[in-house]
Amino acid sequence: MAPSSISSVFGSGLVGIVLAATSQVYSYYNNYSKDKAWMKLLVALIWVILSLQYALNLHAIYTYLIDDFGQDAKLAVADWDWLSYAVLTSVTSILVQLFFARRLFYLLRNKIAKWAVPGIISAFSLIGFTFGVFITQSSIHMKLFSSFTKITWGIDLWLGANVTCDICITLCMCYALHTSRTGIKSTDRLINKLMAYSVQTGAVTSFTEIFCLATFTASGFHFGHILVVFPLSGLYATSFLANLHARHPNTPSPSSSDQFIDMSVNRSYGGSRTTKKMVFSPNDECLDETSTDAEYIVKPAAPHDAYDAGTVV
Repeated sequence: MAPSSISSVFGSGLVGIVLAATSQVYSYYNNYSKDKAWMKLLVALIWVILSLQYALNLHAIYTYLIDDFGQDAKLAVADWDWLSYAVLTSVTSILVQLFFARRLFYLLRNKIAKWAVPGIISAFSLIGFTFGVFITQSSIHMKLFSSFTKITWGIDLWLGANVTCDICITLCMCYALHTSRTGIKSTDRLINKLMAYSVQTGAVTSFTEIFCLATFTASGFHFGHILVVFPLSGLYATSFLANLHARHPNTPSPSSSDQFIDMSVNRSYGGSRTTKKMVFSPNDECLDETSTDAEYIVKPAAPHDAYDAGTVV
C-alpha cells in the first residue's frame, strides 16, 4: 500500500477529532428526541462552533509545525486561525451561560431572585463575550505573540467575567435545586445528581479560567496559558451536554418503556379504597406512589423529573 500524503493524514486526524466531539451529541439526539426544537438547535449550534474551533486549531498547528517549521520570523506571527480560539470560546460560553440563566429563572422561587440572578449572570456573560471579541480583534491587529501583553487587562476582564459568571451559576443552581426537594426519593436522587453535575462542571470551567488568567497575567502568552485555554470551549460544551444527559431520557425505548413491573396493594379505609401502586422500572427504581380509586388503573409512570423536557430544560 502506498504511503498516505501529508494532507490526507492530517485530514483524517481532523475527522477523528470531530467524530470524538460528536459522540455526546449523537447520544443526546438519540435519548432526548422529545426536547423542544430550540434546544436541539442549540446543541447543534454548539457542536458546529466546537467543530469549527477544532478545525481551525488543527490548521494552525499544521501551519506552524509543518509549513513554517524552522522559520522563526513566521513563527513569531499569530495567524487569525490561531487567534480564533478567544472569540469562539466566547460564543460557546455565552450560549451555555445564558442557557443556565434561563434555567435559574424557572427554578428560583423568590420573585426578586428569579429576575435578579439571571440578570446578573447575563451581564457578566455579556462582558466576557464583549472582551473575548475585543482581544481577538486587537490580537489580529498586533500580530506578534510578544505584543499580546499590551492587552493583559482585556484578557483579565474576559476570563474574570467568565469566572464570576460560572461561580454565580454554580452557587445559585445548587441553592435552587436544594430548595426544590419534594421528599419523593426518586426526585431527590435526581436533584442530588444534578447538584453534583453543577458543582463539578462549574468547578472545572472556573478553575481552568482562573489558571488561564493567573498564568497569562504572570508570564504572558506562554505554554501554561495555551495548555488550558485551547480546551476551554470544549469544557463549556461538555458541561452543557453533561447537564442535559443528567435527565431521564424522553425517547421511547422498546427495551425500557414497556418493561414496568406493577405491584399494587388494595386497602380499604371507611368505605374508600386506596391503592398503593409501586411501579418499578427495570433498574428497580420506584416510579409511583399512593393513588385513589380514580387512579386505580395502573399505567407505566414517568419518573419524577425536576428537569422534564416539557418544563425546565
